[in-house]
Amino acid sequence: MEKQIKKMYMGIIDVHDIDVEKCISTGESMTIVHDGERMVLTPEELVTKRFSISSKQYESKYGNKAYRLMGYKWEPIETSTY
Repeated sequence: MEKQIKKMYMGIIDVHDIDVEKCISTGESMTIVHDGERMVLTPEELVTKRFSISSKQYESKYGNKAYRLMGYKWEPIETSTY
């Protein structure tokens, strides 16, 4: 699953818990893209590298599902240039 993230705060990015739980349950890695950089988290890392979970529940603008935000430290993949 690939997710585009627009905002980062103090090196922390937030992802919807619904997407995190879906990746964990299906065994799929999550690729997070921010400002042209990428970070990949395996299902195991989605659990172990979780930095925070919001206590506030947000209402989705598109649908009836409420969600919480899960924070992860931004660690983009090193890109090499040739």
